Amino acid sequence: MFVGRTAEMQSLAALFEVGSGSAFVIGPPGIGKTSLCEHGAERARRGGAFVAWGRAWEFGGAPPFFPWLRVFTTLSENVTAHRALGDVATRLRDGSEDGDARGRLLLFDAARAALVQAASVGTIVLILDDVHAADPGSLQLARYLQHSSRSTSPQRWARAAAHAGMGPPPNADGSR
Repeated sequence: MFVGRTAEMQSLAALFEVGSGSAFVIGPPGIGKTSLCEHGAERARRGGAFVAWGRAWEFGGAPPFFPWLRVFTTLSENVTAHRALGDVATRLRDGSEDGDARGRLLLFDAARAALVQAASVGTIVLILDDVHAADPGSLQLARYLQHSSRSTSPQRWARAAAHAGMGPPPNADGSR
């Protein structure tokens, strides 16, 4: 049973219901950030949203974009008629565009376009967990999506990120 966190749950529920915007769930390890996001995700699912999780691997050795690879793979398996999601997952997996700035920007824009296209089917909720352990590329993609969603037509995708620590979430280069 999930107890407490009523205000936080209402904030996440409102974000997921509207289907647009970002939230950061920040706190020390073990306080219940992931549980809060899980309950919010379940509520969003019951409301008809597609929910995709990406978790950074805290123990090293994960490939670049690991949390996003999970997000795009999950969405490509569950959102009908959106091959673009699978294409982005493949590009993230093979890492061919990770080396230069132009290739990375094209990859980020393809990710944004795939999410916009997929959101035309229904609301999408993206949850990144353990972002304190995410690689710089994953943080840059998160920042790109956050900024680009402000300048495009109304979105039907919301983002939440769980970050263990008392300070702000990390910058795109991993610094604070």
